[in-house]
Amino acid sequence: MLKWFMKRKLRAFGDAFGYDTSYGAELIDTDPAAGLALARLSKVAAYQADAPAPAWYAAKIVAAMSEDCGPCVQLGVTMAQRGGVSDSDLRGIIVGDVARMSADASLGYRFAKALLARSAELEALRDEIQRRWGAKALAAISITIVASRTFPALKYALGHGQSCQAVEIGGDMVAPNEIAYA
Repeated sequence: MLKWFMKRKLRAFGDAFGYDTSYGAELIDTDPAAGLALARLSKVAAYQADAPAPAWYAAKIVAAMSEDCGPCVQLGVTMAQRGGVSDSDLRGIIVGDVARMSADASLGYRFAKALLARSAELEALRDEIQRRWGAKALAAISITIVASRTFPALKYALGHGQSCQAVEIGGDMVAPNEIAYA
């Protein structure tokens, strides 16, 4: 009964976002406790606190792109659209064009890129996030970066990884630029 319920919730999520959740269903079949762990991780990855949506989603998408530029990135874009992030911000994030992004999206994007690269800019960007939005926003953006990398990595580990693909933004297909995920 537990497996049935968990898979039903997972299917509903997949249907709502047009996302293939078969890797999660296989995980549940293998070990329901692993499925519960994945559900908890999803809840962790959704922690947004005081972070503005454009910054938070920019960081989330950059993190997903660091591991994969396939369906997980499309999922992040779809969630961001539903969260009110502009198509212009999303196009800028996907192609790595900071000039196209709003100030909030740009800061989230640059912070995530600096964190993933262990860049010297990281400290200044961290300070800017705290100054603008506070420590809770910094925590939320940091948590989503860490947690969002897990899903594409898990998919690849379980044999469900996808190759890079263009993502749909506002009815247009946008191909990730090497700059965006390098």
